[in-house]
Amino acid sequence: MTCQRQLLIHFLGFVLSLVVVGLCLGDEPSQFRRARLVGNTSIELQSALKKRGFLISKGTLADCTLNTPHHAFNLIYYRGRVEQDGDKWNFSGEEIVIGDLVDDLQQDNIARFNVILFDLLNGDDDVRKFLRSPLNGLASRGGTNRGGLAVINKSASEEDSLANMLTSWMLDPKTDLRSLFSNSAYVSVEPVEPIVLHGIPASAISPANRLIKGGSTGDQWIAPDGMNFIWCPPGKYTMGDNAFIDSQPVAVTIDKGFWISKF
Repeated sequence: MTCQRQLLIHFLGFVLSLVVVGLCLGDEPSQFRRARLVGNTSIELQSALKKRGFLISKGTLADCTLNTPHHAFNLIYYRGRVEQDGDKWNFSGEEIVIGDLVDDLQQDNIARFNVILFDLLNGDDDVRKFLRSPLNGLASRGGTNRGGLAVINKSASEEDSLANMLTSWMLDPKTDLRSLFSNSAYVSVEPVEPIVLHGIPASAISPANRLIKGGSTGDQWIAPDGMNFIWCPPGKYTMGDNAFIDSQPVAVTIDKGFWISKF
């Protein structure tokens, strides 16, 4: 009997958490969108990303798997030259094993989508051919990741600029991002799910290193490991489920606001 009681308590707590998260999220779902820009020179691209709610950061490719928000749209844009050095590639001073980068994005990353664009300045096509095979692994699905997309420009000309294409797409991003590049660039194999923006852009109420009290229902905060939390204010909630005899709905009052995991 004691065991059954404990199971019931845990179950009711789980149901309550789902109800509370649903109430705090509101009607329209939100999504964190992050863009890591390496070597970008396009002011238009940066402006278009900001208008779509992307959190823009600059740095290196090695940093692109750090602090990515859970279920986020994770965009990585690289503009520069690439030179091969054995099994490594030199990206503007960074020595990276492409296969390791793809593995990190797929296995150690909790984004919903990982999208990486290579606007290469190399005049020849050799490096593009070498990069295409390992980058195909980005499309595979694993954990919370629904698959990703890797794109390499066909040439260094302005006509083949991925920055220009992405800027245009951001004006009305309703179509699958892969279809935008499929005829004008080298793209990785098709992922399980179309690459699109979901819901409305989300923003954090405070930096990852500072957790504060939420100000209103639905405020969000991203922990240092990328976990997404929702603020639930004090109030009255219903706990239980009509589908179960032992857990009929009951009114529950929460006196203090609290942070609860979004996913």
